[in-house]
Amino acid sequence: MDYQHWSDLVNFRHLEESYHARLFFFFSVYLFQGLPGGYALTALALYYTEKGVTPEALGTFATIIGVPWAFKFLWGPFLDSIPNWRLGRRRVPIFLLFVGCCGALWLLVLIEEPVSQIGLVGKVFCLHALFASVLDVVVDALAIEVLPEEERGRASAAMMVGRFAGNAFGSAALAWVLAHLGYLQSIFLLAGLSSVLCLSPLFFLESTRRSEKVSNPMAVLRKTLQALAKRESLKIAMVVASVDVTISLARRLMEYAFIHDHGWTAENLSILKGVGGATLALVVVTGIGFLSDRIGPKKTTAGTIAVFILTYSTMLLLFSEWGSQVVGVGYNFMDLALRPAFQCAMMPLLMDICEPDVEGSQYATYSGLFNLADITGAHLFGKLTAPLGVFWVLALCVASLAATLFAFLRK
Repeated sequence: MDYQHWSDLVNFRHLEESYHARLFFFFSVYLFQGLPGGYALTALALYYTEKGVTPEALGTFATIIGVPWAFKFLWGPFLDSIPNWRLGRRRVPIFLLFVGCCGALWLLVLIEEPVSQIGLVGKVFCLHALFASVLDVVVDALAIEVLPEEERGRASAAMMVGRFAGNAFGSAALAWVLAHLGYLQSIFLLAGLSSVLCLSPLFFLESTRRSEKVSNPMAVLRKTLQALAKRESLKIAMVVASVDVTISLARRLMEYAFIHDHGWTAENLSILKGVGGATLALVVVTGIGFLSDRIGPKKTTAGTIAVFILTYSTMLLLFSEWGSQVVGVGYNFMDLALRPAFQCAMMPLLMDICEPDVEGSQYATYSGLFNLADITGAHLFGKLTAPLGVFWVLALCVASLAATLFAFLRK
């Protein structure tokens, strides 16, 4: 990047005026969101698994953190009704929500016994998720407003790289701190880094050269419902939600099996997912972003679903070999590559069907549905694993993905 590109990042440039400023801004926001997610849902969840916490309690922990994300669509009509302020329509709420996220993380330092107080830890992360989920609505709406259609694949890649880089640090580096230095030190590091990233919205300007028309929340809600009820919108939403439920269930199922049945430690699995996740996310989502802009997001999304089916089917065939280090590492690397690939592919697919003036509400509804799908997967993991067993739950995941891909490709 030459001097002019760097100057875009530090001279308070309007996001509409600079391609590099847009990518860097969305990367930094998603990096901020990824840190707590990697820590809570990977490092801390695997730490709890190693300490003997039951699958049902782990499912409840993941579910309570996901609840605000599932219902974030409720904020869309209010956020889309915000007028064009002098500092920008989206910029002020973004900064205030950053501050709210950091404040919630600092509350975690008050908890002394994280294992016995797992319920309280979950509630505090739920508070953080409330701020973070509303932040996600505002940022996604801003992305749809400022990103040209031909740039959305690459921008989605930048977002996913940021999120998975944050997840990588939260799940790997903070897992090491959690295991060797303790819970309190890991929280201080998490909250401190998040507080630094909280300053990023101050370095960018949002143009106010948009329509001055301001709708009331009920008008925005009516238009959003009309957009959501369209046939293509319903089809894409149901397909992506079905895939999200399945991969959420399969991911937790496999993590539990490797630790509980095959001798992996929480620290080793967290570090593998963190370091491997950062490297693979950078390579995979960059490639998926360019591929999506070239062949279209629908074909790219279908391809990632097909590879999920192939991966899970292979693991079923190799079920008796799961104790092998080669099989375990190979599966986890495939999982780390496929999850960001699917998310990166489906983001421009959803952006393309969002309509003007209600893009925040419409995209937030999709995101809320998919987050509900994620916590549904976590809930199903807690309910199905004990009675059915790992093999048959994974077989159910393969059947679900195959049926979903058929429905997606059917005209």
